[in-house]
Amino acid sequence: MTNFYRTFGGALTFVVILTDVLKAVFACLIGKYLFLHSFYAATVIPRYAVPWTYFGILWGGLFCMVGHMFPWIFHFKGGKGVLSGGIVAIMLDWRVALIVWGGFLLLVIFTRYVSLGSIYAGTMFPFATYFVMHSLVLAILSGCYGVLLVWGHRANIRRLLRGEENKFSFHHKK
Repeated sequence: MTNFYRTFGGALTFVVILTDVLKAVFACLIGKYLFLHSFYAATVIPRYAVPWTYFGILWGGLFCMVGHMFPWIFHFKGGKGVLSGGIVAIMLDWRVALIVWGGFLLLVIFTRYVSLGSIYAGTMFPFATYFVMHSLVLAILSGCYGVLLVWGHRANIRRLLRGEENKFSFHHKK
């Protein structure tokens, strides 16, 4: 989204944000529905014993993120999945979202490096999930988001280490 904004400006960026958000929300809801109904119907495990809805949200969101980052129609070269992962955090639990989004926003505000905030969000997601949900399985599953986000930002990490990363600005250079 940041690269799209830098290339095309603000008017079209809203459309990208809206489609990324809706795509992630629908993927999480579909995953939640499928896990909720298929596992409850197929098992004798009480509904309160296993948080199947959280598994469904994470799985649906993970498929959304992989599809966003590696779309076959664009020869497997897509976005970096930050907004998709952030929406999954919101859909999972507001406390996880607060930790992930709060740190992301603080880093972007104080450093103006969107990539640094994104890397923080990806690496913090599994820790925040474990801290809030107390489930190692959910933390490992959310760790897949972190791995994908860091993988998507490997060029940014190299530029950050060399001091060559672009800072975010709302103003276009003339």
